[in-house]
This record gives sequence, structure tokens and C-alpha cells, in this order.
Amino acid sequence: IHELDPNHPVAICNWDLFHLEDIAKWCPSVDIFGLNSYRWGFKEIWKTVKETFDRPIFLTEYGFQAKLKHFYDDGAQARYHMDSWKDIEGNSFGQNGVGNSIGGVIFSWCDQWHLGGTPSIHDMGAFMTVAGAEWYGITGQGDGSKSPYLRQLRKSYFVYKDLWTNSKNKNIDLK
Repeated sequence: IHELDPNHPVAICNWDLFHLEDIAKWCPSVDIFGLNSYRWGFKEIWKTVKETFDRPIFLTEYGFQAKLKHFYDDGAQARYHMDSWKDIEGNSFGQNGVGNSIGGVIFSWCDQWHLGGTPSIHDMGAFMTVAGAEWYGITGQGDGSKSPYLRQLRKSYFVYKDLWTNSKNKNIDLK
């Protein structure tokens, strides 16, 4: 790959750590190891990739549902995002962690009502299914009457706002 284009980094997007050893063996030209991970805490990831492949890590997707089983809990979602971002940041170069984190992409900005099959209905039943992924947004669409244009900001949105403006999350109720 670098023979064709030596001026740009090469990245891979993987599902968590699956086949990491194979990637390390067969893809030596990869400069950045990207992965989608929905764990609550990535601590093992930083160390495992450092020991197995020794590449910077970019979380190409990470997130958590605002609806768990049969109840709405955007506090749990907010706690996940706060812990995840601190983990990502704490493992970047110059911090106390492993030093191989280069960032991540939140999944997702807005709830995705279409995943359960009916774009006009927010699936209320499924958990840990494709339909359950309708609830990953750090913003919601309200009752759907103004969708897809309405955005209701969840606690997770305010977690990032505070983390990225250094206000130390003083005003967010994470319950």
C-alpha cells in the first residue's frame, strides 16, 4: 500500500480485537489500528494492541444505549460516555496509560429509528439487537412528531460538552 501511496497513513477498521494476531502478521503496512468496540472500558485493548501489533489505536465506533431492556436510562449512557472518553484520553501519548490512543468516534449522534424496520416508530422492545441500536444516540428525536429534524440533547451530550470545555462535569446528573 505504501508503495502506491507513501504520503498517507494506512488504517484498518476491525470489530474489537478479533483476528488481531492475523492482522499483525499479514498487514504490516497498516499504520493505525482502528476498531469498533462497545465494551464498558477499553483498558485491555490498549495493552493487547501494544503487545501484539504496536500501532496507535483509533476507536472507529464506541457507544452505549440510552434504553436498557425495558427502561430508559440516559444516566447509564452518560456514565459510559464519561468513562469511555476518560479512558481514551488517559491512554493517549503523554498520559498515564499505555500511550497508544489517538481518539475515537461516538456512535451515534442521533437515535436511528429506521433500524427496527419502521422509520416512523422508535422500537421500544428490543435490547442488544439491531433494533436496540436505535437508542445509541447522544441526541434523541423526541416522540417522532418532528422527526427527523428534532434533536433532544441527552445527558451524554452534556458530558462531552463539559469534558471538552474543561468544566469538570459539575452540573450533570449521571443518575
